[in-house]
Amino acid sequence: MPVHGEFNHIARHKETAIKCGIPAKNILLMSDGDQIEVCPKYIKKVKSVKTGKVFVDNQANQKIANDVVIDRQKMADSGLVMVVAQVNLNEQKLASKPRVVSYGLVSDKDDRRFSTEMEGVIDQFTVNAKKELFQNKKALENELRQVLRKHIYRRMKKYPTIVPTIFMM
Repeated sequence: MPVHGEFNHIARHKETAIKCGIPAKNILLMSDGDQIEVCPKYIKKVKSVKTGKVFVDNQANQKIANDVVIDRQKMADSGLVMVVAQVNLNEQKLASKPRVVSYGLVSDKDDRRFSTEMEGVIDQFTVNAKKELFQNKKALENELRQVLRKHIYRRMKKYPTIVPTIFMM
């Protein structure tokens, strides 16, 4: 019963065992989750159980949900952009300059230029946004996220995680 490596390795182990004189009928190729029954006269596959990767948080020693793992992989691959902006509801424009911070997307030397560019995109977004969008904070944040997402992709071919936070005044 070869157990080392991926399936193609296991198949090669079987070939090696046959060359060493073990009859092919006595060799079982197993996959993850396969169960066997072992008796004095025989060994056979009996059933298989569901298997897969399980990610465990080292600090809490608990399983990590799949969506959390996907989010972490995405941030590691494409970075994170956080935006904090104050919007004046009466004038429907930015109350002050937005704060843009990025992690894992641009180098430290390019961070200021990137932030300034994103501030311009945000300012243009608020100028062109429909009036009814300012009545719903979540809708405004989602629309801003999409605008930034498209702009960043056009410029950098990356889809970072974008976390906008808008304060209505």
